[in-house]
Amino acid sequence: MQVVSTGPQTIRKAEGENITLGCSYTPSPSDTGELDIEWSVISPDTTQKDQMLLSYTKGTVYIHENNALTKELSFATRDPSMGDASLSVAVLSLAHSATYKCKVKKSPGVDMRKVSLVVMAKPSIPKCRVEGEELVGKPVSLHCNSAKGSAPLKYMWRRESADPIPATATQDSVTGELRISNHSRSFAGIYLCEVNNAVGTEHCRINLKAVSGKGMHPLTQPQRSFPLTFAWRPHVIMKALDFILLKIHLFCCFELDERFFFGSILTEHPKAKSSSHWLCWKKILKQGAIMINKLVAVAGYETTKTSS
Repeated sequence: MQVVSTGPQTIRKAEGENITLGCSYTPSPSDTGELDIEWSVISPDTTQKDQMLLSYTKGTVYIHENNALTKELSFATRDPSMGDASLSVAVLSLAHSATYKCKVKKSPGVDMRKVSLVVMAKPSIPKCRVEGEELVGKPVSLHCNSAKGSAPLKYMWRRESADPIPATATQDSVTGELRISNHSRSFAGIYLCEVNNAVGTEHCRINLKAVSGKGMHPLTQPQRSFPLTFAWRPHVIMKALDFILLKIHLFCCFELDERFFFGSILTEHPKAKSSSHWLCWKKILKQGAIMINKLVAVAGYETTKTSS
C-alpha cells in the first residue's frame, strides 16, 4: 500500500473557501485484506488520542463526530475504494485549522499522509484617515487600520500616481502609519493604503492636502487666543462711530417724525408724546448697544490679524 498524493505539508486558505486534502493511494498485489480508510485530526497533546472524523469500511462511510470539525466534511469521490480517499471541506471555518492524517489500510499493507491546514480570515476593508491639520510646515500622519483579519497583517502606503513618496516620510508596516514630520506641497495627493495577509488583500485611499496657513480664510485658520485689548486701529473706530451716528440720525428722522408730527393722538396728548419720546430713545440705546458689540467684534478681528 502506498499513498501517492503530494503537495505542501502546510496549506493556508481563507475562511469561507473550499478545499480538498489529497489522499490518493495505490495498493500492492499482495494487499488482499479488507480496505479501511480513516481521516483524523492529530492531537497537539501527544498524551491524547487523535480525533477520528471520517472513515470508510466495508463499503460504508461513517462520520464519527458531530461538531464544528466534521461539519462540511465528506470524501471527495463517491467511492473511496477506487484509489482516491481525498477529503473535501465545502466551507472552511477557523475551527477547521488543524493537522489532518489520512490512513489507508489493506492488510498487510498500510500507509498514511499528514497535512496541516491553516484557515485564516481575510483582512477587512481598512479605514484611511488623516491625523493633523494638513498645514505646510507642520507634522501630519496618515493612518490605515483593518478591523478584521488574521495576523500577521502588513500595511503598505503608496501614491496612487506613479510618483514615489518623498524619502523624508516614514511608514510602519505593522501599525499602518505614514508619518510626515515637515509637511509640504510635495506630499499632497491621493494615497493608497494596502493591507494584506497570506490569504487576502484590501485597500483604501485618501486625499492629503497641503494648506498654507497664511492663505487660509480666517474661519478655517487654527484658532488662537488673543487677549481682548483696546489697542484698536483708529480708522476702524472712526468708521464704526460714523456708522452708529448715521443710524441714530436716520432712526430719529423717520421714527420721531412719524410719531410726533403725523400722529394726532400724540399731538393732542402731551403724556403720550412724552412716553413715545422715551420709547424712541430706548430703541436708539438698543441700536447703539448692538453697534458697539459689532465694533468690539470688528476690532477683535483686526487685533487677530495684527497679532498673526
